[in-house]
Amino acid sequence: MRAQKQQNFSAYQPLESLDTEVDDDAEEAWDAEIAKRLDEINSGKVKMIPWSEARRQIMGTNGDRQKR
Repeated sequence: MRAQKQQNFSAYQPLESLDTEVDDDAEEAWDAEIAKRLDEINSGKVKMIPWSEARRQIMGTNGDRQKR
């Protein structure tokens, strides 16, 4: 179990080191984006689908990635 915790920490540490600059507007921008998306869901403008369906659409019906 200790090895797993060490492995998890080791994987996280490089990611943490990438976030050295603070964007003061980021939290406000994310709050606005989240509110907009919730409004779109609640108003019926967009329809949510299960992850399994989204993954099928992304990967294609036979499991291969869709070509763009």
